[in-house]
Amino acid sequence: MKVLYISASVLPSPTADSVHVMNMCAALAKNGNEVTLFGINGDGDEIFDYYSVPPVFQIKTIPGGKKNFIKRVTEIVQLARKNDVIYTRYIIGAALSRVVLGKKVIYEYHLVMDRFYNIVLEWILSKCSNVRHVFITQSLKDKYIETNKNLKKSDCLVLSDCANDPQIRMEEYHKEHLSCGYIGSFLPGKGIEVVVELAKRFPNNEFHIIGGTNKQIQELKKNASTNIVWHGYKKQKDAMELLHKKVDVALLPNQSKVIVASGTNKSVDIGNYTSPMKLFEYMSYGKAIIASKLPVLEEIVMDQKNALLVTCDDIDEWENALNRLQNDKVLFNKIRMNAHKEFIHNYTWDNRAQKALES
Repeated sequence: MKVLYISASVLPSPTADSVHVMNMCAALAKNGNEVTLFGINGDGDEIFDYYSVPPVFQIKTIPGGKKNFIKRVTEIVQLARKNDVIYTRYIIGAALSRVVLGKKVIYEYHLVMDRFYNIVLEWILSKCSNVRHVFITQSLKDKYIETNKNLKKSDCLVLSDCANDPQIRMEEYHKEHLSCGYIGSFLPGKGIEVVVELAKRFPNNEFHIIGGTNKQIQELKKNASTNIVWHGYKKQKDAMELLHKKVDVALLPNQSKVIVASGTNKSVDIGNYTSPMKLFEYMSYGKAIIASKLPVLEEIVMDQKNALLVTCDDIDEWENALNRLQNDKVLFNKIRMNAHKEFIHNYTWDNRAQKALES
């Protein structure tokens, strides 16, 4: 099957959406499809190497910006005509492919879009046949079905974000002082301040923070303890190597509101709908996870089964959770091994791609 993935992602770039589309395209190709990815020109490194993704699909990029909008639309139409299935997170690409060209479309939702044109085009798409609507969380699906009565449950599918299988060998171990790690941005609601405060309470433990700009790091360092290792932003391959070798306990301190950029000078709260890729990366390497007790994260992890869940902004609870892992070898190994097992069965990119294309 010939699959075109239409993306508005800049390639390469450090954004989570670009990591997502590159891994999905690789997984779609590994499932036996001929895949082409359309995206926006980025600067710098060779794209496949940047994301540590095998070159098993074609990439077509053109310049971004408003002045190139017509060129992008023309290129999308030309590419879509040559393919059997259109997979996209870009509503304009989805509408063009289904309404204008009559192609089968898989449209993926990652947040509630509130721009007028998004609302109108998503409503039009929901009335079309031969469209599969993929949501990254059950809560996001429920929200859309509640507000858009055209959506049929039979056309809707929940597929969480995923990670690659590092094919590691899981073995039991435990240490007196467990090292902790956080991977991700320092955006409002991601909880980096929780990690900084937790490190102060465990002066004998190393804390590895992977992410953030130099400016953000320097600002946080002013009130941080010296047991934090600030790695800054790392390419995917390097970030995963640090996770594998340096981290025993992985932290996911999302707050109830997570604010991200959405379009020009506009921010949006994705706290109720987010499916953080780093959660699945933590699971893939068999890390003991301490995460915020939020409904959207509880769709994936269960307290004391494959993670310890705590109140997102209660530092005392985070401290107690880490103490439990340090003092209980059985609990430590139980939750990390269960997390890894759950990942292998349900949350690899290859499994996700297969489910997305199943009729």
